[in-house]
Amino acid sequence: MWNTIFAAPAPTQPEWTWEATATIIQAVATVVALAGVGVTFYYSLRAERREHARTQVEAQRAREDAERSEASAERAERAAALSIDTMGRIAEAVEALGERGIAATMVPVAEPKRVRWSLGHHQNDAYILTNIGTSPAFDVRVTADPTMLTRRLPSAATIQPGEGVTFVATATMGTRDRTITVEWSSAEGDATESWRYPLPPRPPRR
Repeated sequence: MWNTIFAAPAPTQPEWTWEATATIIQAVATVVALAGVGVTFYYSLRAERREHARTQVEAQRAREDAERSEASAERAERAAALSIDTMGRIAEAVEALGERGIAATMVPVAEPKRVRWSLGHHQNDAYILTNIGTSPAFDVRVTADPTMLTRRLPSAATIQPGEGVTFVATATMGTRDRTITVEWSSAEGDATESWRYPLPPRPPRR
């Protein structure tokens, strides 16, 4: 009996096609694109962190500059107030010496009545204007620079000796002039007189 021997078929090699090539190229392109997105995101995040840090440093410097400016302004205001007060006291002392010298050689005469002012801090943002003179003040008006926040400023008021009126005034970083101006008449119908004084420093807020 004859034995029939069949040869095994030779293995077939996979056929390389353009579709397979295109698939591989597309996969490589996708990986490269994702890598590019990752790199871009990394550098963007890094730049954003640097910008945030720089902004914080600039904000801190701005706060420190504002604090130094405010402190300098308060020192200047206190010096101005002290200078004005000192000049007023010197003038009063000279006037008193002159009056004593005249009184020693002449018949004493009664001191003429006049209006004198004192401006001081009252409470919170309120200040008090007091007539420390010996004559009443008529048609009293108080004004301030438009850059200062004010409320309840006296207008056409009459202030007797020893009496005072309160008003609210707040100086801000944008205030150009802290001077308070007082205008009044020593008698009804008389000429208007004026007195200027810097707004006293406000005690620190608690």
